[in-house]
Amino acid sequence: MAGFILAKGAAAAGEKVTMFFTFWGLNILRKAQSPPVKKNLIEKMFGWMMPKGPDTLVLSKLNMGGIGTVMMRQVMKSKGIDSLPALMHSAQQAGVCIIACQMTMDLMGIQPEE
Repeated sequence: MAGFILAKGAAAAGEKVTMFFTFWGLNILRKAQSPPVKKNLIEKMFGWMMPKGPDTLVLSKLNMGGIGTVMMRQVMKSKGIDSLPALMHSAQQAGVCIIACQMTMDLMGIQPEE
């Protein structure tokens, strides 16, 4: 979230902004419902283990078995703060360029259409 808030602020100030996502950061870019793609067993295992998209991510060390994430989302909503998917969308609308690390995609078997 912090990265998207900073990126959106910099873009609003007229700066050219590029965000680069690698390894576990790629999970935020994955589609919740991606089209079927051909993968080997290890690539499938990575896909099953890793969350897909911003709505499936947990709140790091404050997750508290899932309660922390739910509480944070409720507090954000009650205070009128954009959700992570909304921040991502508005950052892209503001011209923020998002790049996924190709080497990590190859390593983990993540296809561009995912």
